[in-house]
Amino acid sequence: ASAAVVNQGFTNIYKLVNGTRSTRFKFLRALLRRYEGKSSGSDATYLCFLANAIGALPFTMSDEVLFVIFHLNRIISLRASTLQDSLAKRIEQAEAAGKEEPPEDLREDVELSLSASIMLSLKRHLKLTYDLADARTQAYNPAEALKSAEAFRYDEDASDMDLSWCDPATGDTVAGCRAQADLFARLMQSDADDYGEYAPASRKRGRPKKARAVDDDDDSDESDDDDDEPFSPAIPKTASIASPRGGKGTPRGKRARRGGSSTPTPRKRLAL
Repeated sequence: ASAAVVNQGFTNIYKLVNGTRSTRFKFLRALLRRYEGKSSGSDATYLCFLANAIGALPFTMSDEVLFVIFHLNRIISLRASTLQDSLAKRIEQAEAAGKEEPPEDLREDVELSLSASIMLSLKRHLKLTYDLADARTQAYNPAEALKSAEAFRYDEDASDMDLSWCDPATGDTVAGCRAQADLFARLMQSDADDYGEYAPASRKRGRPKKARAVDDDDDSDESDDDDDEPFSPAIPKTASIASPRGGKGTPRGKRARRGGSSTPTPRKRLAL
């Protein structure tokens, strides 16, 4: 299937789960979760595919785009905070030793930098397409109630995301590792303002409290505090299962007291 057909499929699925804020967030988290795990060179093509699919989703509120950027920032701050230094150090060691084939630890760093570079490219594309300033992305918190009055801008003339630079085989040679390290450094530098503000905050921020959403299409929804749970419909906690024998729901294994009273009868004291 062509990329357009696949993107249309993701679009149709997103429209089905677009009823509430919670279901939107869980669907987006399911897509972004793939960037959190370990990746190999062969995964780069799939990560590019996911980035294109996310960038083509029919967002209708800035809250959706900000949620994606928020989690991209979180993943980058956790995985790539020290990657740039270790990548440069290992490349220098391999070049000094005159190696053409990189060692395993350098390959792993390059594969991680590929994943981070794709996330940075997706983030930049979303910020340009939806006209989101750094200050707005830094101030966003998905645990806070949705502000229905927030402006939503979409640039129809924005160019498509270009990931043609991504080469799954770039880690096969030391020269390819150097080229990827330079690209990663440029992307990190262009994202320095946003990432620099978010990284220290991510170490101090605790688990956010749940907040009520106040949007018109989701009056009773709560924020996605349980985003690590699988995307599945939840059974209400207040639901009860009727007893197959009794119609009044008498607890099994306990006798109902006569007269409907639940107060135990006091024992008589024996005279000595």
